[in-house]
Amino acid sequence: MTDWLEILGASDWNLDFVRALFAEFLGTFFFVLLGILCTLFKPSETEWPYASPVQVAFTLGCTIFSVSHSLGNISGAHLSPAVSFAIFLVCGMSLLCFIGYVIAQILGGLAATAIILSVLDKEMYQDQRPLRPSMSTELLELCIVEALAAFIWIIMAIVNTERRNEDAFGNGSFAIGFVVLGSYLIAILLSGGGVNPVRSLSASIIVNEWDFHYCYWIGSMAGGCLAALIYYCCSGVLRHRHVYRIS
Repeated sequence: MTDWLEILGASDWNLDFVRALFAEFLGTFFFVLLGILCTLFKPSETEWPYASPVQVAFTLGCTIFSVSHSLGNISGAHLSPAVSFAIFLVCGMSLLCFIGYVIAQILGGLAATAIILSVLDKEMYQDQRPLRPSMSTELLELCIVEALAAFIWIIMAIVNTERRNEDAFGNGSFAIGFVVLGSYLIAILLSGGGVNPVRSLSASIIVNEWDFHYCYWIGSMAGGCLAALIYYCCSGVLRHRHVYRIS
């Protein structure tokens, strides 16, 4: 029994891991809060009926950079179940750590959603759509776009979570932030720009639309699988931060 607990990563649950969970909760909270709010308001001087894709992409990219730079040394600043899933696949974290990260991320997103719903009047966002796929985008195309956008973010995150000192991770935060900005610029126009399953969940809760919600989860997780595969093919090794073997 002890061996199985060790394989699952029970020994990783310590005070440092609790701090990491809180960092993931806080980081995802800020990402979802700012990432949703920026889609609900548009510049009054524009004819575009919704928030500008550039406005949304820059908000998300800058938020990722700031959160990664501030919290990256505590938890790695995954901020997305898809990122955590990819790092789990390359043995960067144990199964129980992965589950804990995902729960913390979802709770952070739900907390941000609750604040948005409690502070804003319904009339302020009922005609807006935080996720709005292009009318010409089919379901398969939506999944592919989400997978590719998530892959770009995740492969950069996997590489940069290996840099644990402050200076290196600061540079990595720039890289991740700009990659997220670019991936959202494209994804917003085609798929609506979910990319992060927690952000997609919060957007669906706010407007109570679930027609395409599963596509955002499938696409993001597929992007995580692809990123893990590409990382393994390029590096030739699995990471051994939390790899356990039965003696």
